[in-house]
Amino acid sequence: MKTCVSHPPGSSTKTKTGKLIIPNWPKRLNYPSSRLSVIPHGDTSVLYEADKHRWERRLRYYKKSLGLMLGTSRIRNVMDMNAMFGGFGASMNDDPVWVMNVIPAFGQNTLPVIYDRGLIGVNHDW
Repeated sequence: MKTCVSHPPGSSTKTKTGKLIIPNWPKRLNYPSSRLSVIPHGDTSVLYEADKHRWERRLRYYKKSLGLMLGTSRIRNVMDMNAMFGGFGASMNDDPVWVMNVIPAFGQNTLPVIYDRGLIGVNHDW
């Protein structure tokens, strides 16, 4: 579980009371994790923002064009099979669905970033 707990950027990771300083839910969904820096793919903050905006745009399009009935007995659970930073799950925050973020075991482990956003996820090798 130690790898699931992150410290926010800055010199001090704890307050005087000893608690971690992280944004409360749901603000943390859009808060860039300090653990983005461990991912060796150039400017990860740009990738993070692009992923977030791409999924917001795609989800609006899917809802409008496909008439998705999210939160009904037809669609209650969704899996993002290549979650990257969890942008899809974060964009579905206002919908009454449960999203499981899956990170392929053969790729870069971005689960800490997903956990920092307050989402759930797993590594899996299909």
